[in-house]
Amino acid sequence: MINNDDLRKMAEKQLRTRLADIRNISIDEVHKMVYELQVHKIELEMQNHELRNTQLQLEASNKKYLELYDFAPVGYLSLDEVGLIVNINLTAAKQLGLEKNNLINKQFFKFVVKEDCDKLYLFIRDVLKNKSSQSIEIKLKHEYGNVFDAQLNGLLCEDSNGKKICITSLTDITSLKDIERELIITKTLAEDIARIKSNFLSVMSHEMRTPLNGIIGFTELLNNSELSQEQSEYANYIKLSSESLLHIINQVLNFSKAEAGKVELCPVNFSLRAWFKHLMKTFDAIIRDKNIKLTYDIDTETPDNVLADKHRLNEIMSNLISNAIKFTHHGEIKVNLKKYIDLATSKEKNKIMLHGSVQDTGIGIPIEKQEAIFVPFTQADSSMTRIYGGTGLGLSITKKLIELMEGRIWFESQVERGTTFHFTVCIGLSESI
Repeated sequence: MINNDDLRKMAEKQLRTRLADIRNISIDEVHKMVYELQVHKIELEMQNHELRNTQLQLEASNKKYLELYDFAPVGYLSLDEVGLIVNINLTAAKQLGLEKNNLINKQFFKFVVKEDCDKLYLFIRDVLKNKSSQSIEIKLKHEYGNVFDAQLNGLLCEDSNGKKICITSLTDITSLKDIERELIITKTLAEDIARIKSNFLSVMSHEMRTPLNGIIGFTELLNNSELSQEQSEYANYIKLSSESLLHIINQVLNFSKAEAGKVELCPVNFSLRAWFKHLMKTFDAIIRDKNIKLTYDIDTETPDNVLADKHRLNEIMSNLISNAIKFTHHGEIKVNLKKYIDLATSKEKNKIMLHGSVQDTGIGIPIEKQEAIFVPFTQADSSMTRIYGGTGLGLSITKKLIELMEGRIWFESQVERGTTFHFTVCIGLSESI
């Protein structure tokens, strides 16, 4: 587009050229010259009109931009390399407690607590030097002395003179930091309560086991003395009740240790098949009393010489098998062990994932109760505590032990059809026992 000055110069040049030789110009040429001048005049008027419209549009856009900038929900300010406020919007000015005009060319460091001044200096330097966005959290001072937490996000930009400036967003995060601090306090309090509870359960469990062991021991001595049939039955009831109570106390103790993260693994070398066979034999008497069938199998490809915590593995299997026996009135229980192919551990030498399953034909677990089955002190039905007894800690302890051995536990169940529990644990391999 030709500007006004250029058009005027062109017109003057043509006019001088034509006037210099005016005597030789014909009427037609004069008319032509006048026509061209009129065309240039109209073009100039059209360009002036277009220029005015463009200027009005720019002014409207600039006004809209300034309104959006000033009344944005987030504070914005521009800082130079020494921290002077080059520009600032109304939101940021309100956050700092001064009028916008009173903040231009003022030091932003004035509003930063002393301990965070170095942090702000490095923030501005990194934005202007690295040409990348930066973010920091600092404490700012309101004009009237109130201190608040703020998050600054900076981005490199250049002004109209090519000078580098740091375009910065300012967000008041005081409420978020307050919530964060409250959550930390709540978390610490919860951990303290859990630790106190765990210590209490541990101490009480130990204190209660001592007299119970005495009761069980003296009951056995009593049974070996001369008693009538009725007295012998009473002594047996005392022994069975004491052993049941001791089992509950041991479960509470184990749970408190597991919850506090105090359970440690003690791996030993042993024969997996010999251990498995011996474990199954311990349930023979219970199975005969309930008149149900117990079958077990270990896969031929599963290594026999292993390195693992036999005591914890025994506890996992015993809990699952005892649960299956407790809730099964007829049919059978199948227990299987096999080597489990797991990509996460197959790369590790001398380690395998062992997969175990305990399948029963018992009462099953209702769908609505399945999510809570591993929650401490919970059973599938509240009435089960009265019918079957128990604390509801067995599966919770089992899950924690399995996770400690880098495995997981899951199950499938149908009401009145039975339940199958699966688990995996990571165990080592040994060349000899």
